[in-house]
Amino acid sequence: MQNYPHVSADKLEKYALARGSGTGFAKVEEHLLICSACQERLSGIDEFIAVLKTALAVDFEPVFAVVASNGRKMSNAETCGDLACQTT
Repeated sequence: MQNYPHVSADKLEKYALARGSGTGFAKVEEHLLICSACQERLSGIDEFIAVLKTALAVDFEPVFAVVASNGRKMSNAETCGDLACQTT
């Protein structure tokens, strides 16, 4: 039985996002050295962050253009949606 408190989800997420920035998470790091449950939770958060970064790096513009045009290739003016683009 563990007799120490786990790191809150909020604090663990902040730690995962700020890791390597030199911010003060000494107690979180100390806890992670001895708590396999929090290590697993952190691993899950790290995986989520990696998937999110990958998803954000994808250029969806070509996909949206095809979907919006029902399969036909759209011009830049059509995909832009800006009146300035459509008048050129």
